[in-house]
Amino acid sequence: MSIRNLAACITLVGGFLLAGCGSTGKSVDSSRSSVASLAEPAGAITETTMAGVEGGGVFRVWEIGRELPTDARLMSLTFIHSGRIDGVIATVSIHGREWESPRFGVGEVGRKFQRTVVDFAADEQLISFDVFMSKLTNGAPAITKLTVRTSKQVVDVGEKTGDFHGTALCPPGRRVVGVCGRAGWFLDAIGLQTVKK
Repeated sequence: MSIRNLAACITLVGGFLLAGCGSTGKSVDSSRSSVASLAEPAGAITETTMAGVEGGGVFRVWEIGRELPTDARLMSLTFIHSGRIDGVIATVSIHGREWESPRFGVGEVGRKFQRTVVDFAADEQLISFDVFMSKLTNGAPAITKLTVRTSKQVVDVGEKTGDFHGTALCPPGRRVVGVCGRAGWFLDAIGLQTVKK
C-alpha cells in the first residue's frame, strides 16, 4: 500500500469518517450512493453526487449506516490549495454544536499552501461544485480549480484553471448537508451529500 493510500485509510472519531483505498484514474462524475449520519434516527438518508476521478481514498463527512439529524447544517468549507486543490475541511452544525472534519487530502511536505474559506449563512444553500482538472508533472490528474456556487455567492478556489471536468449539483428538492469525495495527497474528486428538504 502506498503512503498516499495509507493516509486516506483512516477512521476518525466524532462522527466523521474517512475510508477506502485505491487509485485507478477512472472518472467518477455524477456517481450516486446512499450514505447516512451519526446521530439518533431523525431524518432522511443522505445521497451523494460527485465529480472528479478515482484516485486516493473515499471520504465522507457523514458516517455510513444511520439517518441524518434534521437540524444538521453545513457551516463552512476550507480549501487548501497550491496550484491544485490539496485538501478540504468541512465544518457542520449538529443539534446546535459545531463539528470540524479532519482535513481530507494530505498535501505534499514543503509546499506553500493557501487557504480559501467559504462560509454559509443560516439561510444559504450550497448548490454545486464546478470541477476543473489538469495533469500534474507526474502525469496524474488532479483538481486544479473549483467554482463553488451557493444561493448567495460564487467563489473560485485555486490558481490554475485546467479543463472543465464536470459538476456536482444538488438535485431539486434536496439540500446539502456535507461533502464527500476522493483524496490522497490531493483532492481527486469532490461531491455533495444531500437530504430531502
